[in-house]
Amino acid sequence: MKLNYIFAGIGLMAAMTIGLTASAQSKLDLSALRKTAELRQSKQTRAAIADEVVPVMIQLVPGASQTDLMKQGVEVSNHIGNMVMASLKVSDLERIAALPQVITLEIAKESKPQMMHARVSTYASKVQGNIAKESPWDGTTRPFDKGYLGRNVVVGLLDTGFDPNHITFYKAPDYTETRVKLIVEFDASGKEVKRWDTPEAIKAYTTENEADPGTHGTHVLGIMAGAFTGKGQFVDYDHHEKDSIEGRSNGAPQGVCERIKTCAPAVYDNTGNEANIPYLGMAPESDIVICVGPLNSNTEIAAANAICNYAKSVKKPAVINFSLGQNFGSCDGTDGFSKAIAEIGKEAIVCIAAGNEGTKNNWISKTFTADKTKVATLLQAKFTDKDTKVTSLQGTALEIWSNTDKPFTVRIFAYDKDDMTPDAERRHELGEVSGATPEGKYIEGNIGTAGPCYQGAIVVTSSVMAQNNRYAATVKLPDNFWYDDTDIDPVIGIEIEGVEGQRIDLASDVDDVNLVNENNNKFETGTPDMSINNMACAHNVFAVGANVNRNIYGTLHKTGYKVSGTVGSYRTYSHMGSHNLGIWEIGGWTFVANHNRSRILCCLSKKQI
Repeated sequence: MKLNYIFAGIGLMAAMTIGLTASAQSKLDLSALRKTAELRQSKQTRAAIADEVVPVMIQLVPGASQTDLMKQGVEVSNHIGNMVMASLKVSDLERIAALPQVITLEIAKESKPQMMHARVSTYASKVQGNIAKESPWDGTTRPFDKGYLGRNVVVGLLDTGFDPNHITFYKAPDYTETRVKLIVEFDASGKEVKRWDTPEAIKAYTTENEADPGTHGTHVLGIMAGAFTGKGQFVDYDHHEKDSIEGRSNGAPQGVCERIKTCAPAVYDNTGNEANIPYLGMAPESDIVICVGPLNSNTEIAAANAICNYAKSVKKPAVINFSLGQNFGSCDGTDGFSKAIAEIGKEAIVCIAAGNEGTKNNWISKTFTADKTKVATLLQAKFTDKDTKVTSLQGTALEIWSNTDKPFTVRIFAYDKDDMTPDAERRHELGEVSGATPEGKYIEGNIGTAGPCYQGAIVVTSSVMAQNNRYAATVKLPDNFWYDDTDIDPVIGIEIEGVEGQRIDLASDVDDVNLVNENNNKFETGTPDMSINNMACAHNVFAVGANVNRNIYGTLHKTGYKVSGTVGSYRTYSHMGSHNLGIWEIGGWTFVANHNRSRILCCLSKKQI
């Protein structure tokens, strides 16, 4: 196997490489290729990287068994179908990938955690029974002959920041019996390490995150299955300067008091007094399974499996939610997570956030034409501290995918953003990688006589990927990346050159990098157009997006509901919002909905309860 690298840095670096022809396929995914590249990068760090243990997902050929892996020293944590979750030393990645039983080997991808009009927009209250101010549990107010509140359904999720003993997860109307039936904890490889499966154990559980308890997971689960509609005192805020509302064409702010009057007149009439809180989840009578642990593709599959297994044990249908996301991936359903979750989707309803990046310009998609076979962009740090020499570019990565197995060329260059000379003189080539790049090519980060441009080593690795026979490349900037003092003011640029008819998709890390053109139309700026969550591209799942039209949030306290702050300065979030929610039944069908602080998009599942 041959890996293509660029090592752009200061000084000479010794390295070892192995061969991979342009037509061969790599069983390792891009993150694993990147790790093996780093393993060879430096004698000083090689030993530490070699001993690093990473969670992996391995796809086996039909008929192969996890026993075949265990004989090779692989510590298996979990499995579903022919997808095996395990942990490996970095030094063993290539050896295990080379086994004839292995189709692909991926390092588990890390995920990131990603409302007044929501219930009105989705008619949730009407579906649940025209919930009146007296009590949602009063059967006389329902237009149906039974309540559609998630009864006899198991809802489950993997998330972070849980308070499982919040009153909203107790059974209404007396709130003395918990609806949380099971809590399961996993390690990074997807191995179950502990479970809480009795009411006594669950009541004694505090949180999996003492430093940040009761945050994202509690919020998402409350949207999914919150049941508290007891009395509380509403606090009247006369005006909130940043509050906005759907349909206000002049963009004028609306006071919270006015908003409460619009959405919940019964509450407005009782402002300052106690009133029934009208905000509850989509499935307030459902049973709940909570999964905790590091957020990555291994733990996500392990959690989905555990939720399904519990639902089967009590002979109830399951609905699984992932308000989590990954910026990188092929987005075609061929990676290990997608294949495994597609199997889960045959047995349960799976909701996955489409993403929180609807306003982030961190993607470029380009189909090359006969007269334009190149695209270039510049990397701008999201933050930089010159005093401490810290920048978000340090250690950041990018991925580039072709739509076919045809190779493309990746060029790394430095661009002097402040120089006013012609473009050709402002751009300084550092090196390139392509299907024909000789192995072991090293490029110093120097710009002519100006001296070093930056410190550290940029790694570019490319291959045809075994998972889908598509050519792909990954670029990683060094962990100690910093621009050295030179006579120019450089930014790092990336150029991709392909052939007519070929499409490439470039993704950067939204938390680290902006894709910009520095006011030069020869470079492309990023767009949100490819901001779909890779997890949401699997088969047999619901990918759920939303439009946001408010930017304040409310907090339910012990005795009141009040507005607590803002979530940003923008009014709309028009592309791919996230936060999946909700499950309810209508005539044997199942509704799945998404919440993102205001507007919900609904999907009607064809899977019957």
